[in-house]
Amino acid sequence: MALLLAVMVGFGGWTSSRRAFGVPRAFPLATAGIGSAAVCTLGLLLVLQIVPPTGRNLIPLGGMVVGNSMNTASLTLARIRDDLHAQRSNVEAALALGATSRQAVSPILRTSLRSAMIPLIDSTKTAGIVFLPGAMAGMIIGGADPLEAVRLQIVVLYMLLGSVSITAILVGLLSYRSFFTPRHQLRPSPPGG
Repeated sequence: MALLLAVMVGFGGWTSSRRAFGVPRAFPLATAGIGSAAVCTLGLLLVLQIVPPTGRNLIPLGGMVVGNSMNTASLTLARIRDDLHAQRSNVEAALALGATSRQAVSPILRTSLRSAMIPLIDSTKTAGIVFLPGAMAGMIIGGADPLEAVRLQIVVLYMLLGSVSITAILVGLLSYRSFFTPRHQLRPSPPGG
């Protein structure tokens, strides 16, 4: 199971890095964010004994965590890259006035994290009203108690919110430094970027 989950994380990191072309070290950054989210959320589910430690439970849940984290990593990296390119003069002005790279990029990080989490937050807010989530609908169709199906879906939604939050924060905090030199100077934009 651990090997399969590791392959899923690696492939998710690779896919995110392909979407984030022009971001230095995109593959290890995306993989670290996705892997950390998977370890934290699945580990918490196991430690709290919410799900049994079987492949039947962990592989589908791991797939949901990795898939949503992958999308979040892609959105975060692409947004930081695009916003740094669009607001390059503002960032350089802040640096010229004595700001550190973290201070100069802080508004961009906030916007990137917020934007990357919008899809899952919106789907969580509208679950059961606008659409029926897959786990809940499948359990109800399969004849399970509706209350048990709702409980499982709530666990899944909070697990996904946790994993997406961890991924967005880690990828955002780890990636912005790759756009700056050790002396807090903004690196030149790549050709075509």
